[in-house]
Amino acid sequence: MINNRERTEKFVLVVAIGLAVFLSIGIILFEIVTAHAEPLPYLKGQGQCAGSYVQSGSYCVPKSGGTLREAVPKPRGASCPSGWRQSGDACEKAR
Repeated sequence: MINNRERTEKFVLVVAIGLAVFLSIGIILFEIVTAHAEPLPYLKGQGQCAGSYVQSGSYCVPKSGGTLREAVPKPRGASCPSGWRQSGDACEKAR
C-alpha cells in the first residue's frame, strides 16, 4: 500500500518531468522561430536608410541577399543603444 509520503514524492516527480519536457519543447520552438526570423521594414524618417536596407515608398526594406541586420530609425539627437551601430540615419544591430 502506498502511503501519503510516497504518493507526494511520485506526484512531485511526475510534475517535474512534465515541466522539464514542456520547457524543452518551448526552448526548441523558440530556437526554430528565431533562427529563421528576418529583419523587418521600418518607417523611413528624413534621412537615409541603414546600409543593408533600401527605400521603398515611405519604408526602408531589407536588401535581398548578403548580410541582413535588423535596423530601426534613430530619433534626432539620440544615439544608438548598446549593441547597435549607426548606419545611415538609422541604428543597425551589430553582430
